[in-house]
Amino acid sequence: FCAAMASSLSPASLPLSCYPRHLCYASSIHIPHRHPPSPSSSCFSISAPLAACCRCRNRMLNLGCVQPSENPDRRVFIFGLGYVGGAFARYLHTRGWDVSGTCSTDDKRVALEDEGIRVFRCSFENQREGFGDRNGLEALYESTHMITTIPPAADPSKDLVLSFCRQELIHAVSKKKLFWIGYLSSTGVYGDWQGQWVDEESRPRPVNKQAVARLEAEQAWLQLGVDIGVCIQIFRLGGVYGPCRSAVDSLFCFNNLSSKQRAREGHRYTSRIHVADICQVLFASMNSPSAGRIYNVVDNDPAPRLEVFSFARHLINAKWPQRLQNENCSVSVVAKHIENHGKLPEKRVKNKRITDELKVKLLYPSYRSGLKSIVEDMVG
Repeated sequence: FCAAMASSLSPASLPLSCYPRHLCYASSIHIPHRHPPSPSSSCFSISAPLAACCRCRNRMLNLGCVQPSENPDRRVFIFGLGYVGGAFARYLHTRGWDVSGTCSTDDKRVALEDEGIRVFRCSFENQREGFGDRNGLEALYESTHMITTIPPAADPSKDLVLSFCRQELIHAVSKKKLFWIGYLSSTGVYGDWQGQWVDEESRPRPVNKQAVARLEAEQAWLQLGVDIGVCIQIFRLGGVYGPCRSAVDSLFCFNNLSSKQRAREGHRYTSRIHVADICQVLFASMNSPSAGRIYNVVDNDPAPRLEVFSFARHLINAKWPQRLQNENCSVSVVAKHIENHGKLPEKRVKNKRITDELKVKLLYPSYRSGLKSIVEDMVG
């Protein structure tokens, strides 16, 4: 069959937080409730497990009370069950979909399988390894929908799923079952517009190898759709945040951030999107397929990162006074990065297409509502 995700390409290790385990979508282990750190700790410490909070999960993903059930006409295969892929897998599973996909670690595979999701561990590190059996291949062939969250390799530029699974995808489409493919890209393809607004009709101006590779991957997927007659849609995601992956978590673990992560605080504008709203958009698109269509998946408020972190700090101090160690933002790190690498690329990304065409009403239209929800759901 094909090789699958390299662990080096899966989402970076996320700071452990004080959420119910089921809110940490990308977690590869069972994480109990966590309390915010004590003033002497640099990051979160594990506390005793507490009861799971179904209210939180239902609100975060708007899942309702739908119970999983078998439906042969609603089968999805997800390449890359990381933070976003894992969240969407759970989102669909609770709505009765048959969900399969790939991941790169046994811990993550076991955790997802415990929730009723079929997972096949595989890695691009060994291009000849494949799934090791035919189960993964058969799951793909029986799917009606497919999503890939795996980023392309930047050097040399290539989409890994297309590079190693193209013939299998063509065969899956020829079986007359797979008819919709979603490719998760990034708003980074727009590059630098000096703070101007951009939409899906704006000409991409990628400024680094990874963004160039993203744009080339988009074009390759769209061409595949034309070549074999399958509906392929592109989703350009802003900065993804949610439980266990937000400005709140970053502040609690500030000392663990890289200089590159801290330098991003110098952005005047940063488009972002809550993981729950990504799930909404993908699901709406699956229900309203439009071959070749591109969607920006961002919220309404491309606010500066410093503003976002300031608000997150306010929320933390209001709920847990004197818990933060690092009260000063890393302005010097930002200045040094700009001195060495030049000004950061800037643009503001419009989301009008997802609201007008897909009729999506964002659960978290601004970082303010998103961060408030995250802090409310934290135990303490």
